[in-house]
Amino acid sequence: MLTGITCANICLNDFWMYNSTTNSWTAIPDFPGQVRQGACNFVIGDKAYIISGRNSSGTVFNDVWEYNITSALWTQKNNLPFAGMFRGSAFQINGMGYVAFGLTNNTNFNRFIYQYDPSVDTWTQVATITLPSRNYAACAVTSNKAFFYGGQDSTYNIMNDVRLFDPITNTVTNYPGIPTLGRKGGMAFSLNNTFYITTGVDSSPARVKETWKNGQFVGINENYRAEIDLHVFPNPASEEIHIHPNTKIKKIIVRSLLGTILLEKDSTTISVKDLPNGIYNISIYFENLIVNKKIIIQH
Repeated sequence: MLTGITCANICLNDFWMYNSTTNSWTAIPDFPGQVRQGACNFVIGDKAYIISGRNSSGTVFNDVWEYNITSALWTQKNNLPFAGMFRGSAFQINGMGYVAFGLTNNTNFNRFIYQYDPSVDTWTQVATITLPSRNYAACAVTSNKAFFYGGQDSTYNIMNDVRLFDPITNTVTNYPGIPTLGRKGGMAFSLNNTFYITTGVDSSPARVKETWKNGQFVGINENYRAEIDLHVFPNPASEEIHIHPNTKIKKIIVRSLLGTILLEKDSTTISVKDLPNGIYNISIYFENLIVNKKIIIQH
């Protein structure tokens, strides 16, 4: 937990880590950038990225900072390629970071999605996508797709829709929202391939306690998934693994549990003899689908 603003309109830069085993908080190195609120973040492997935000006097930032969880060190990275943003959305899919929505100042909105590649420290606008004006949208990733819910538009309307971003096809699809009412500033998360939205502020304005879930968005490709009946074997493996069936597969990526890419192949037989014993994530890419499996390496 870091940055934010107090009820006395004072922005913060302190950084705290919560230990669920001991039920305790520990102070870790403060955020070295200017104090701010409304920043967004994503985590790739053992690194957290803190992006943009605004101070209490209204100045919007476009700086990007990386926190190495292993070494406890901060490093400033390349800025966003536009004026900055606050109250936007951020997420990571398959080792790439993304930002979307949010205000670039007090009146203008970011209407694009930008992708961050940590291997080369560069930002690139995702082609062909223009978003509606929106801030305070909730965001979560399920089945390698990003879901944005609700938020507030440029005329202060509270929205009640879900937009699904697919990084494979670079498309955004619109879906109906919650059967009751829209909201801004809600919290979203995913669990077991199900998208959840909870709390937030409605148009009254009143604070909402409802929690909703929907697992049907990720069912778009379920029939296709059933058709391929994918198998990764042997599991555990010591020398190599095989993917069956081997048709329609575009590429295969093996990652550590922290998200680090260890192998990337276009072959459905992969040598794993150089990987240490342990559990790994394997992503199998098709034309419009990514299937994720876990494999155990045991020599």
